[in-house]
Amino acid sequence: MITKKVLWFFPIILFTVVSCGLLNLNNFASWLDEEVDSHELIIEEGQPSTEDHIFIPDAAQLDPAHGASYFEFSICPFDLPASKNLRCGYLYVPEDRSQPNSPVIKLAIVVIPSVNTSPEDAPLLYLSGGPGDSALSELGLWLSSPLRQNRDIILLDQRGTGYSKPHLGCPELESIEWEEDVMSGIQACRERLISEGVHLSAYQSSESAADIHELRLALGIESWDLLGVSYGTRLALTVMRDFPEGIRSVVLDSVYPPNANAYTEQPYHIAVALHRMFEGCAADPGCRADFPGLEQVFYELLDELTSEPLEFDDGSTLDDRTLIAEMTDLLYDTSAISFIPYAIYEAYQGGYDPLLDLMDGEHWPEYDGEDWFDFDEALYESDGVYYSVECAESLPFGDLNDAWEMVKGFPSAISLPLYDDLKSVYDVCDIWQVTHAGVLEMAAVSSQIPALILAGEYDPVTPPAWALLASATLPNHFYFTVPRGGHAVMDSGPCVLTIIEQFLSDPFTQPGADCLTPLDFLRP
Repeated sequence: MITKKVLWFFPIILFTVVSCGLLNLNNFASWLDEEVDSHELIIEEGQPSTEDHIFIPDAAQLDPAHGASYFEFSICPFDLPASKNLRCGYLYVPEDRSQPNSPVIKLAIVVIPSVNTSPEDAPLLYLSGGPGDSALSELGLWLSSPLRQNRDIILLDQRGTGYSKPHLGCPELESIEWEEDVMSGIQACRERLISEGVHLSAYQSSESAADIHELRLALGIESWDLLGVSYGTRLALTVMRDFPEGIRSVVLDSVYPPNANAYTEQPYHIAVALHRMFEGCAADPGCRADFPGLEQVFYELLDELTSEPLEFDDGSTLDDRTLIAEMTDLLYDTSAISFIPYAIYEAYQGGYDPLLDLMDGEHWPEYDGEDWFDFDEALYESDGVYYSVECAESLPFGDLNDAWEMVKGFPSAISLPLYDDLKSVYDVCDIWQVTHAGVLEMAAVSSQIPALILAGEYDPVTPPAWALLASATLPNHFYFTVPRGGHAVMDSGPCVLTIIEQFLSDPFTQPGADCLTPLDFLRP
């Protein structure tokens, strides 16, 4: 469930029941035919499971205060053994709720039944990150998750993502080979989406929060828990702000709060994460003995790659900026962090294979394939949603001068590349041209809803500082930092999942955290 996308495009590879009436299904189908003109929608025959403990009713419940929304069962949009007993469907919602005749879009939903035939009353809604990542792409992981033991899991492909329609992907960027061609690819993607009738400014957090509210009503759920990772935490916080009814508790993993000034702080937080990792090695007796002066070695390696980049047979190169990007990407992954000191040291001594293997993901444990399914790789990420959200909600509040003031105290070998990368996102947003969100999207979210807040010590993109920032206005929270953890710490191992399970079982009692111990740095 790791979202491998930093808070800008270019630089680093870079979440009281309302009573309401029931809609006549035939009337809705005819309304759909009359109103939908910008996006092709297909009403599909559903094949719902016969599991009697699933909470989804056969008729949709609507909230008349927020326009017409409707849930319909459908066959699942991917191949998976029937024994999994999944229930799939689509939530139909207005694309732009501010427009009375807005086109209708559809959001893909999968319900994974609990292992327990008598599950907890409250299901769990998972909100993926990005923004723009597909929740359904992580179905295989959720099928084997211990969090299924006592509750149903709901996966939602947020508007514009995954199997939801329209999908705001940018295939125009896939074949680009040179950096100077990226902006033209983004421009081409924007023009195509607009020509297809997509209203780019409608793909923002406030609209997605309304989608989630209407999903709860449409599914007839009295209360549920929200679990957001990365951008999914920002969306969860937006739901808590705009539609707190029916939220039993929230889990915020790798928090991206709206009051964090992402496009001012991000270069600084990447530099800090690297520095903390070097400090962690220096404070560890074994790592210090095996890799003395690791931080200085890293900067000397940067200098070498600046003057003489490493060239490969396929024409690619490893230079200083690429190394910074790769180090940032590796700090996302808790399982990779243990290998970083060894890889840096070996590269400095001329042995690049451990670093290259690490960059290629060869440290990852092999997936056993038991719950693998045939997901369309083109739907993993939606660049258009990413640009629409970030260019409307975060970038307008950033300040390049302040960003430089924050990062300039670090060695220029890292501060200059990070600052230069930040500047490029302003060019992206000049092209994308979405309506700026209001100042509400920069305000802290205050709520009494119980919250479990999780952060990774070395997370370069949603740092512990942001988790603490969010916690300041969430009085009923429990906060844990995963030592030597990266981004999306629920993927770091069974310990964090145990903490989450304890919290969801009793959101007002602090979970035990004795299992939170740092992984060892790898020693040769």
